[in-house]
Amino acid sequence: MARRLIIGVVLASTAAMSVAACSGSGKSTSNAAAPEVTWARHACESLEATGGPKLQLPTVDPKNSAKSKQSIVTFLNGLSEQLGGVQVRLTALGTPPVANGKQTLATALGNITQTQSAVKTAATDITKAKVTDSKSLQAALAQAGQVMQKFQTYQGPAKDLRANPALSKAFDQAVACQNRKM
Repeated sequence: MARRLIIGVVLASTAAMSVAACSGSGKSTSNAAAPEVTWARHACESLEATGGPKLQLPTVDPKNSAKSKQSIVTFLNGLSEQLGGVQVRLTALGTPPVANGKQTLATALGNITQTQSAVKTAATDITKAKVTDSKSLQAALAQAGQVMQKFQTYQGPAKDLRANPALSKAFDQAVACQNRKM
């Protein structure tokens, strides 16, 4: 039971870790980059740079609930920091130079904010929970899982940005996005 709850929290959290994925496979068709392609290139470079050190998935030891709790909290706090970094970098890029670019960016930033808030709340809830055994750890994770449930399908800002057809095409054309398989 604890394993399923932990997996739920981790899955919700790792969905958010995909915030930097700009997946695209199109080829650049021009040597001169249009402004939207340049913006997409900067976005991919910035999002990749935000990743920082790879987050270690939490270590869960059924015989050491306190250590498991701390591992999960550390992971969630690191994830929250990375989401904050993504938000700062995207904000610094400014509005994408495409039709509805302002709304597209606002949607991406709003989703990052909501996800980061849920991650922080889950970390805080787990931190405050009195965990003395695997049963109390399960209860803390169940509560955190409820907070994170809404974000289990969140695929990150790249998907939000790619919802704009002109920006999606720009990501496909930006070599930096292709080279990084973003």
